[in-house]
Amino acid sequence: MELDHDPVTARAQGRVGATLRDKWRLDSLLGVGGMAAVYAATHRNGARGAIKILHAELAVDAGVRQRFLREGYAANTVAHRGVVKVLDDDVLEDGSVFLVMELLEGESLESRRDARNRRFIVSRRPAVPQREGAGGVPARVDAARRGNGTPSEAGNRRHRRTA
Repeated sequence: MELDHDPVTARAQGRVGATLRDKWRLDSLLGVGGMAAVYAATHRNGARGAIKILHAELAVDAGVRQRFLREGYAANTVAHRGVVKVLDDDVLEDGSVFLVMELLEGESLESRRDARNRRFIVSRRPAVPQREGAGGVPARVDAARRGNGTPSEAGNRRHRRTA
């Protein structure tokens, strides 16, 4: 990740190498957003994970802390392999809350965009289908994982009209 002169990003970068709660070593900074920074981390038992830490200046607000945790827990209610699981949460000495999540390995959206000269093909299908049986999200995710960008032949048959 490129270093930024933004103080929030600089503070997040400064945490790399730290150990949280004598368990998780922050290996690298994956990204910084408006609410949190995300790190690749290694547990003392060797397991890998992603750690999302709420920015300290936001952690002083109990409502923001609760929202952060609630959104993390909400992800666990979605039973789909395309949704990252939240495995644990805790509080740092400075009051910042953090979530421990699955660490996904692979290409970032930013690097994929850059490799395609900042061009993406946008689907004209709705992002969220009306019902699962009508070419739902799992069919699209499976197609994306296959790399051909189209639902399976069985899925296509469901959409064909018979005259």
